[in-house]
Amino acid sequence: KDGWVLHPVDEVLRKDSSAKLRSIPVRLLFGDPDLSLRAKYTLFERTTGRPLCVGDGESCRRVTSSGMQSLPCPAPHACSLAVAGACKPYGRLHVRIDAGEGAGIEVGCDELGSFVFRTTGFNSIRTLLARLHYFHAVSGGLLATLPLELRLRGKSTAMSHRAPIYYVDLTTRTGSTLAQAMVLAKELHEAR
Repeated sequence: KDGWVLHPVDEVLRKDSSAKLRSIPVRLLFGDPDLSLRAKYTLFERTTGRPLCVGDGESCRRVTSSGMQSLPCPAPHACSLAVAGACKPYGRLHVRIDAGEGAGIEVGCDELGSFVFRTTGFNSIRTLLARLHYFHAVSGGLLATLPLELRLRGKSTAMSHRAPIYYVDLTTRTGSTLAQAMVLAKELHEAR
């Protein structure tokens, strides 16, 4: 009723209440990149917000007059249903906000509490998917125990007329190297 309720970690992460939040310390819920980030082409019904068609570029599940059907999915650029750009890549990254020790917040109160970063941005989906697979490979499958950070980044290209395009990236925590993150991930994995 009175607007959004801020997460308790918000004031810890934002040193100044007027500052923009550019990074969030996170841990992933799953060790499998495909469970952590789910991305599909999705066409939403504009009035209800329900998905009408969800596909992966090869096959899709679509609501039709005769019910739910499995059909071939030619991807948005070749689909007659996806006219006017209504079908877009839709990604959901599941994370747990990890304030860490010494933040003044009871971190262990909800070990399985998760947040979902939702995006239709191709750059964010592509970057997150590549990073998840990279971190999974380099950590030997310890993706769920790596201390990571969701970071907002900007880039500009000739196609964007040099205007910044913002996307979300997944990195090791600020001030931490990959080697240090790996040591912490192994310790947490053994403790679990």
